[in-house]
Amino acid sequence: MKTGAGPQAISRPPSPGNEGRTILGWTLLAGLLVFGAMCAPFFLGRVYTADDLGEFHLPLRDFYSRQLAAGQPWDWMPSLFCGFYLTGEGQLGGYHPLHLLLYRTLPLGAAFNLELLLNYPFIAVGTYLFLRQLGVRRDGAAFGSLVFTFSSFNLLHFVHPNAIAVVAHIPWLLWAVDILCRSPDRQPRDRQRVHLAACGIALLTGSQLLLGYPQYVWFSLLSELGYAALRLRKKRAWMRPAAGLLAATVVGGLIGAVQVLPTVDALANSTRNTVRHEFRTSGSLHPLNLVQPFAPYLLATRVAGQNTHELGMYLGCVPLVLCYGLWLNRAHWGRSARVIWPTILLGSLALLYALGEYGPLYQLQAAIPFVQSFRFPCRAIVLVELAVAVLSAIAFVQLAGKTAPWSQSLWLPAVISVSLAGFAPMVFHPFVSSIPLIAVGPMFILLATWLVSHVARGSKSARVLLVLLAAGDLAAYGLSYSVLPRTENLNTFAASAHHPQLPTKGRVAVNTGSTDSLVRYGNRLALAGYSLTDGYAGLEPAQSTDGSRADWLDRACTEWKRSDNGDWLPLGKPRPKARLESRFGEADITRNNPGSIEIATRSQQADWLTLSESFQRGWTARIDGKVVAVMPTQAGFLQCPIPPGEHVVEFQFEPASLRYGGLLTSCGLGLTMSWAALALRLSKKL
Repeated sequence: MKTGAGPQAISRPPSPGNEGRTILGWTLLAGLLVFGAMCAPFFLGRVYTADDLGEFHLPLRDFYSRQLAAGQPWDWMPSLFCGFYLTGEGQLGGYHPLHLLLYRTLPLGAAFNLELLLNYPFIAVGTYLFLRQLGVRRDGAAFGSLVFTFSSFNLLHFVHPNAIAVVAHIPWLLWAVDILCRSPDRQPRDRQRVHLAACGIALLTGSQLLLGYPQYVWFSLLSELGYAALRLRKKRAWMRPAAGLLAATVVGGLIGAVQVLPTVDALANSTRNTVRHEFRTSGSLHPLNLVQPFAPYLLATRVAGQNTHELGMYLGCVPLVLCYGLWLNRAHWGRSARVIWPTILLGSLALLYALGEYGPLYQLQAAIPFVQSFRFPCRAIVLVELAVAVLSAIAFVQLAGKTAPWSQSLWLPAVISVSLAGFAPMVFHPFVSSIPLIAVGPMFILLATWLVSHVARGSKSARVLLVLLAAGDLAAYGLSYSVLPRTENLNTFAASAHHPQLPTKGRVAVNTGSTDSLVRYGNRLALAGYSLTDGYAGLEPAQSTDGSRADWLDRACTEWKRSDNGDWLPLGKPRPKARLESRFGEADITRNNPGSIEIATRSQQADWLTLSESFQRGWTARIDGKVVAVMPTQAGFLQCPIPPGEHVVEFQFEPASLRYGGLLTSCGLGLTMSWAALALRLSKKL
């Protein structure tokens, strides 16, 4: 298959020859050096623990790994929130084939590190293929791939592995969408390419959904639909590719159903079921952050706000100068304008979306079910940076072939950067960084401008230095914040979760303040074997009683409580986890597996059996094999009626959302395999 074939492909510059191959090699080397720096802790036997990696993701994956090793389900995690629907929460991605393979076959530390790191080669290859499909020359495609793979978004969000994993699919999906929308279907070979592209879209969409971060799947869908609309806008026979894209997306939705339905189920029982306007717009990109491309280290937190990894949008000094030069050179775009203008449009719309409450677009999603529960509109920055990578790739190629337009008037970004570095500290004095750090931004932009000007004059060595500067600049910005600051030996990190004031491994309460608090204590204690009455999650289950109340903590069998100053306070001997409410009988737990609990009861009269495990739709109870109703107690725990005598009661977590989701996923995979088999049969007619 010849990439970039078709009537709408942009015209390619002549073959770059030896110089292009040299640049391609240097770009690959630069990417490998940055990726090698990311992998260094892995090779040193350490795990990445910064922010959510250690406080949220690692404890969940520790439980997941142990359940896989024991051959038991992982859908219900009893050690957080007195038990919660882990699969429904989503960010484990437990049914994704890659996660199943990694955590079933490798030790926890190796599996966790590889889950984080494998996303980046996947991004790089997908972006390269997409740019080649657009008609960008190999050296430019490699440079654009470098820019997007190590963009500020992708490196700062290293602490959100599921988010990066979903984002890694976007270039691949756009590549497949381009094939689907561009290829004619008159010949068997063309029809085969179209059908295989549709199957690829289905599998990639299903893979995204199985990773369990639906907000980024939403961004991906917006980019796919926007790109397809632009591709098909002047095509007469647009209905067939549009129908193919819709069908592929629906089949992909079926493939991801084993994750989607549990997430919808968990959302209905979470604190996000009803969200206020303030929640939806939290994390809007304040317009002051638009100075970041010119002054990346101006502010102490790098951003106008406190959440650096969410609000960071540094584009890199080289892409900034290249995009500005491309704009100055717009009279010479030629057929490349067919790609450049749509890219500018989609990138601009993504930026308006990221502004959230400060822009005109984000409010529209408040009327869309499920999507309306998303917050942090600033996360749409990822689409802005993808657009910048595409424009940078085109500019990188055009820079080598045109001289006069590129050698003039390139200094405006540097002038803006120097001006901000000189005057902004006087205006924002309490919030700025040190003077040497502030100066880094202008220095890099000045150097990038100087190199671009020399490349425009024909300097080959300056083009190599431009690649190295682009890689080093983005790596320094991203790796210094999210990737490398905190890495630890796994055993040391797990041992640090043992608190000297907690002599037992019972149930503890860590978040005893207001349930409306946005700051939550992490889940690291779960690594040490403790069970938490609360915890930290994206979809926190809605508890019927405030966890700070002493009577609720008693019913939750809580042994220790964390005070406001961080000390641990003993709460006395707790109630048994399983008990008869009348207290005229006995209840003994004989099996206590996650989501599967067996209790032997003895009672002289009809009674109520209470189990201090959080109620969630999907729990069933059987008394001597006979199904009985499970109801929530006033405190939100499990309860069922017990007849007199001796009985065996089995509580099982068997949610319908998981059962039906699994059936739909099987159907989706079957449809995709049949579709692919049909496409491959077309090869016999060639």
